[in-house]
Amino acid sequence: MHASGEKEKAMPLTQRILKILPFKSRYRWDGIEYLDAWLYLSMGAETKAMSALYQWRELGGCVDLTKNPVLAPLFNNPEFKALNNGILQQLAEQRANLVRMEANGELSPIPVIP
Repeated sequence: MHASGEKEKAMPLTQRILKILPFKSRYRWDGIEYLDAWLYLSMGAETKAMSALYQWRELGGCVDLTKNPVLAPLFNNPEFKALNNGILQQLAEQRANLVRMEANGELSPIPVIP
């Protein structure tokens, strides 16, 4: 509804969802990750969206946020850029560690499932 311009219809539902989300985990698979950031952005609340992203990051969230077009309104925000650059640095370090571990034979081969 937000995307189609029906903001007045969407607002009560969005606010209701935001009331429920604090009771859910941010952890992946069964968690909300940074869903609240999306909702805040749909409402035009960039500061609250950034706060949600910081909370997600503090709990270990680590994906390139620029791959998610829903967050596009934040892409030029200096705080967002700094947050995402930290994530990109961590991802690069993780990739380098993986390459090193593979080269040193520190990783078991991935099992083949018949």
